[in-house]
Amino acid sequence: MAADIFTWLVRVGDAGAIKFRTRSAEFGDGYRQVVGDGINGKSASWPITIIAPLDEMQAITDFLDRHGGNVPFKWTPPYGAAALFTCDGYGPKRTAGSLITVTATFEQFFGAEPNG
Repeated sequence: MAADIFTWLVRVGDAGAIKFRTRSAEFGDGYRQVVGDGINGKSASWPITIIAPLDEMQAITDFLDRHGGNVPFKWTPPYGAAALFTCDGYGPKRTAGSLITVTATFEQFFGAEPNG
């Protein structure tokens, strides 16, 4: 069974982060060597905000709770293709009326899709 898909609309923070994993060695004469580390040397992290009515937000937080920070889900970032992500926590806040705001960070995940 394929990974669940996070389908809700999000407001993406201004500062997504793309990181490259490298290894380096520095020598006594100031010389430095740097190489890429691993086959998945580029990863993404996206801070997101969701604003929704209480009933819709309950479905969103249930989705995040079900994945518990360790079960990856598919999500399509602002640019690029769908990929696997995890979310290790979120911050709910009641806003105007019956609206709820949730902030979270989606971290790109490299590994096998979960089995159903």
